[in-house]
Amino acid sequence: MWWLGLFNIVWLFLTVIIQLAWVDQLAISWLKPNFLLVVLIVWLVLRGWPRVNFWILGVGIFLDCLAVYPFGSQTVLWLLTMGLANLLLINFFTNKSFYAFSGLIVITTIFQWFGLIIISRNWPGSNWWLELGGQILINWLLMLILYYVIYWLDRRLNPLFLWKNR
Repeated sequence: MWWLGLFNIVWLFLTVIIQLAWVDQLAISWLKPNFLLVVLIVWLVLRGWPRVNFWILGVGIFLDCLAVYPFGSQTVLWLLTMGLANLLLINFFTNKSFYAFSGLIVITTIFQWFGLIIISRNWPGSNWWLELGGQILINWLLMLILYYVIYWLDRRLNPLFLWKNR
C-alpha cells in the first residue's frame, strides 16, 4: 500500500501548487476557491481524522514556509479549522450526506476566512461581505462538483435512512 501513500502525497502537493501558483494569483478579487480546504474537508469526511491529521499538519508547515505570516500561524489555523470540522462531523453532521458536506464547507470557510484576517491583522475594505460570500459560494460549488463525482463513483454517500438494502 506504499503506492497509496505516494499517490496521496502527490495529490496533496499538486493541490497546494494549484492553490498557491494559480488560484491565489487570479485577477478577480472575490471568486477565489480554497482548493485545500475543500479537498481536506472531503478527505476528512471520507477517511476520518486519524488519516487526515498528519496531512493537515504537513500542509500547515508547508504553507508556513511560504507565507509572510508569523511562523506556525498557518499550521495552528489549519489544525483549528480541521479540528472544528471534525468536531462538527462527529457531533452534528454524522452522516455523509450532501447537507453534511455543505454545512462543513460553509462553516469552515467562514472560520478560515476570519482566521486569516486575524493572522494578517488586515481587515478588508467596505465590501468584506462580498469577498466572504464569494468564497463561500465558490467553495460550495467546488464541493458540489467533488461530491457528485464521488457519489457517481461510489454510491455509499447516501444517509443511512435512504439506503434500500440495509
